[in-house]
Amino acid sequence: EGRTIRVIGDGPYVITFAGHARTTVETFPWKNEFPKITIDPSTEYSIACWDFPEEWIGGTWYMRAGPGMYCRPVLNPPIYFDTNTTQLANPVVPLPAVGSGGLEVIDQQKNESSGQEFILLNGLDHDICTQLPDIMYEEDPPVFGQTPDGMWL
Repeated sequence: EGRTIRVIGDGPYVITFAGHARTTVETFPWKNEFPKITIDPSTEYSIACWDFPEEWIGGTWYMRAGPGMYCRPVLNPPIYFDTNTTQLANPVVPLPAVGSGGLEVIDQQKNESSGQEFILLNGLDHDICTQLPDIMYEEDPPVFGQTPDGMWL
């Protein structure tokens, strides 16, 4: 599957990357500069034009879509799963609350981070941690974390 995107559903949409669910969105997050196109759930779209998408919320990544399969800019949405799609976010590592001394915001001074990067100061003692690989690659299934207030990481 490689660097492919698939959008499942007709709203809310499940966005997958390399065959793994990454988030759900109510509307597809096209960047405003280009005309929006209709997403076809039976089509795999490729991440295109630039090798390194902006990985923060609101950052831009590009996919080939629409007539001519041109590179279309897309805004990177936050991670979100509701009660109907939570099963897609597996595994989910339970995290401490942000600012609790265990999980802290870092790199706030970096413009692109905007407080969206975190550091876990203390280790986690949870059974799920033994199931996680030591090294992860881009095409591997994602590992999601969730804080007690429901924020997804």
